[in-house]
Amino acid sequence: MLFLIFARQGRSRTRFKVGYINHVGNVIIDPKFDEGTNFYEGLASVKVGNRWGVINFAVDIIIQPSAWGWCRFHDGLASISVKGKWGVIDRRGEFVVTPRTSRCWRIFICSRDCSMTWKELYLRVVIAGLK
Repeated sequence: MLFLIFARQGRSRTRFKVGYINHVGNVIIDPKFDEGTNFYEGLASVKVGNRWGVINFAVDIIIQPSAWGWCRFHDGLASISVKGKWGVIDRRGEFVVTPRTSRCWRIFICSRDCSMTWKELYLRVVIAGLK
């Protein structure tokens, strides 16, 4: 597990770069991003300039920085807003549901009796809401 660190830039109290440390406090990913999120399913959103992208633990850029906002993955999917419309992307950054609606809801299932996975239900609800 990696944790966010914020490194001040020069003497500024408001400018910083984001990096990641491990549980011991060793810097694993140098502070070089303008903003960042925690890792979820091995991926974190990072901001480079005014665009967000997605990296893995090895700092490989999985999804190139684009005009989207940040995202957080659950079961291999993430909801993302593009020009005010919401859609769903997979871990490669490809749209599973193209951005078509102005709202998107996250659904979490905590029942052992559920026969559908979160992913299946999420897609059914999102797609049904778009028809």
